[in-house]
This record gives sequence, structure tokens and C-alpha cells, in this order.
Amino acid sequence: MTSSVPAAGDALQFQVTGNPSTYGASFLYDWGDGTNDPASDQASVTHTFASAGTYTVNVTADNEINVVSNSTTITVYERITGLTLISDEPTELGLPTTITRSIATSWQDAVFTFDFDDGSIPIVVNSTNLNQAVTYASVGRYSVSVTASNMISSQQEFLEVHVFEINIETVNTTIDCYETNTNATMQAFMNTDTSLLYDFVWTFEDGCSDTVESDNVLDHIFATAGLQNVMLEVISRNTSASDRMNLTVCVQDAITSATITDSPATILGLDTVFTVDSLGGTDPQYSIDFDDGTPSASVTLPEANHTYSAVGNYTVVFTAKNLVSEVNDTAYLVVQEEVLGVNITTWSEYEPLIVKDVNFTYSATATSGTELSFVLDFGDGTAAENGNDVTHAYTAGGAYTVSVTVSNLVSSRSFSLNVTVQEAVSGATISHPVVVKANTSVTLTAAVDAGGPDENDYWMIEPDQSAYTLGTSSLTYVFTQVYDSTVSLKVDNRVRKMLCEANFCCRFKMRLSKTFWRCL
Repeated sequence: MTSSVPAAGDALQFQVTGNPSTYGASFLYDWGDGTNDPASDQASVTHTFASAGTYTVNVTADNEINVVSNSTTITVYERITGLTLISDEPTELGLPTTITRSIATSWQDAVFTFDFDDGSIPIVVNSTNLNQAVTYASVGRYSVSVTASNMISSQQEFLEVHVFEINIETVNTTIDCYETNTNATMQAFMNTDTSLLYDFVWTFEDGCSDTVESDNVLDHIFATAGLQNVMLEVISRNTSASDRMNLTVCVQDAITSATITDSPATILGLDTVFTVDSLGGTDPQYSIDFDDGTPSASVTLPEANHTYSAVGNYTVVFTAKNLVSEVNDTAYLVVQEEVLGVNITTWSEYEPLIVKDVNFTYSATATSGTELSFVLDFGDGTAAENGNDVTHAYTAGGAYTVSVTVSNLVSSRSFSLNVTVQEAVSGATISHPVVVKANTSVTLTAAVDAGGPDENDYWMIEPDQSAYTLGTSSLTYVFTQVYDSTVSLKVDNRVRKMLCEANFCCRFKMRLSKTFWRCL
């Protein structure tokens, strides 16, 4: 055989020699692995063993003169493959760590070298015992290497081993603060990634105690608000070692209600006062959004003040908030300008008189104020009218007071205007005696059906006079000649003028032959 270290799966070459010669001989091979080669004249042949083992190879040579047999024993090795490592880590300090090895190929003549990465001398074992234990002297993460080798090959694998000392790294709560009488979840985090090694003992300030096996998560209901002290003790299930941690858990009562009362409409530039209230809750904080672009302001109960810089309708939101709850309420506010500078005017060509039964327009104004309403009362018993431009006609003469009230939601102002209503003069007449004697005093009397009694009476007697003369409603005159005379009366009460004439025929000691009057 030419191969120095035969391996399973390799083609091995065998050479047969004889004395004095193998010339003319035929050979029969029995490989000892259950296979035979048919007779041939080949003294040099190859054979492949399928698996490792020790085999007896027999060859028989026949040259027709004699038959000779011989045998040899060979050991065939298998290359090592499929080395795998597992362990029972993480391992608590002081306890052994067991490393289990395996290979896919034969264990025959396999040697295993363990380097535990702890500074100790590697150990070599050839036992078929799969487990190898090591106890580390200090905590850490170790890279264990195992090398499997035999006469023809080797394979190395690495395995990380975590050796720990029990330690609680932190306890997390799912939220910053819990509401009373609701589920609170807490979770402990250890310096290893498994909780199967521990029992978790939780002790609460409210007198409750819970022991949880192999689970680092606990749910608890706190019945009382405040900063609750919680102690966690973690105990090793393999040793007597333990660790403790104290923590403070925030617990608050929820706010049950928040209210804000609608404020009356406010005059622009003045403080608006809101009434606010809230019930329940631990350490509540209060704020208001005034809806005018200013930042939300912190407030205290029971009132909040704010000054608006612009008129408008505002939606105001009051918020009561703590770490576990938030409650809102809404109020509505109108901000308006105050009514100032109220006035009322009217125009008449007979100013300051207003003509009876004639429509006049009365205009009301205000120098400031928003969303204004105008109400005019004409002082004559008629119903007040809405609007800032109102037309009205008085049905009777006299002195009246026209008043306007201008108002909005925040203020009201009034103004009054005194007016005099004059009826237009009408129905002017001249009364006189039936008989007129020359050189005798005659009394003429003026009268009007309407428009009196303050009218002005202007008299003219033609042909004696050529112009009107202001007089009174009664005129005494002496006719000195016998002639036809015309008496003219002009009546004026400042809103209307009327002309009335009377014609006389005067005779000495004679009756008035003709008397008449007319009004134009």
C-alpha cells in the first residue's frame, strides 16, 4: 500500500510482489470490507474503503504451478467533520459550566482539546463522554475553543460562555405615572437575558407582597395616590445569592371634571374674568387657551383674568391636567368696543321747525362701538323703531323729544334731540262788519283753521297802501273816502304762507252794497 495514513473515501493503491517473480500469475483480492475483486493479472490495484476501520486484506496469487496467499492489516481513518458545541450558559458564578461536544464522523482515535479562555492550560481528552465541565473563578464572557483531531484531520469551533453574578440592572415602568386602581406593569431587567434562573419577590408600601417565579414582569394595582415605595428582591434558584433594588412609583388620582363659566361680553381693553373649577386629581395643573394667539397661560382656581386686544368671538378652552389624566371644558366670549359719541340729526328747510304730517329722516350715529343696534323713540306715543336712519312724520304740532339708544352686548348710550312740530297754516279768513261808513273805524279780524296761533299777519289796504305791514290778527282802520277798496292779508307761520283778500265798497251813510273775501 502506498498511502502512509489511509483515509475513508480515498483511493488506496496496493502492490503485490512475489519471489522469484509474479510473472504469469493471476491475483484474487479480498479487501476485508465485504468486497472482492475478480481474478486478474494485475499486481498493482486501487481500492477505496467506504468507512473507517481496521481491515485484513488478503491476496491469492496463482501461476498454474503453485498457489500462494498472503494478507496485511490496515487501519483506515475518517476525516473529522460536523464538530458542534453547546453549553448550559449563562452560568452563575461558582457553578460549573457544562460544555457538550459532538462530531458527525466517527469518534475513533479522536482527541479533543479544550481551551476555556480563562488563562488555564488547555486540557486534552479522548473520552467518548460528551460533556466537559469547567468552573470559572470570575464573572465575564469567555470564548471557549474546542479542537477535535485524529491522525489525518482536525476541526476547531468556538462557543461564548457568560458567567454572571446576580445583579438587578434596572426596573422599568411602562408609563411615568399610574392611575390609582388601574393595572400597573413593572419589569425587572437582569444582567442576563433569562429570567428562568430567578424568583422575583416584589414588596409594596401598601402592604402587598408578590412572589413571581421565573418571570420578571409583574402587574399590580395601587389603591392610594402618592409616591409608592417598591422593593424587588431577586433570588437565584440555583444558589442562595440574591440582589435587591428599591424604586419609587408615581401613583395619582385621575381628574374627574373641569369647568369654565362663560364670561359676559367684555369691553375691548378691559379685563375678562373667567370662573374655573375642577374636581379630583392629584397635583393638578391648570391652563387656559384664550384663542387670541397668545400662549396658553397657567392659572389657579377659582378665577382667571385676561385682556383681549381685538374684538371678536372667542372659544376659550380650560384644561385640568396631571400625569395620568387630562380634562377640558370650553367657554365662549364676545369682545366688543364700547358705545361712545352717540348723536342724532335731522334736516328741515324750516329748521328748527318740523312740519306736521311731513316725513323727515332722523340719522343716528356713534363714534365707536361694534355690532351696534339703534332704537329711536319720537316721543309722540308711536312705537319705537329700529335702525340708524328712520323716517317719521308727526301728526300733531308741539314740542317733542326724539331719543336714540345705541347698544351692543357690552354697553348702551342714549342721546336726545328736541324738535318743534309746526302745522302748516291753512284756512285763513278775514271777518268784518256788514256796514262800513266813511270816516268810521272798521275792525278787521284774521283767522286760520290750522297753523295758529303764532302766525304772523301782514295787512295791506289798497289803494291807500302799496306794501304789507306786519300787524296782529286784528286790524282797525278808518276809510276816509268813498271808493272800492281791497284788503289783503298775508299769513305766515314760518312753515307756510297764505294770502287772503277782502274787497269793500265804501259809501257815506250807506249800507255796504257788496262784501266778499277769498283766500288764495
